[in-house]
Amino acid sequence: MTYKIKSLIYFLFFMGSSTMYYVMEEHQEFQQHLQAKELAETDFEESLDEENNTEELELAQE
Repeated sequence: MTYKIKSLIYFLFFMGSSTMYYVMEEHQEFQQHLQAKELAETDFEESLDEENNTEELELAQE
């Protein structure tokens, strides 16, 4: 086996393992976001509060 073929094989394995590592990290982060219901509920409540404040300001200006 020549040096170039060996290097190509090592490079392909490196790229494959790097891609697998990246995908696994992204999958774990995605799962953590799915499990963090409090974050979604908090954001939703904050947006409702902002909408209510906007409506109250509009009514007060009239």
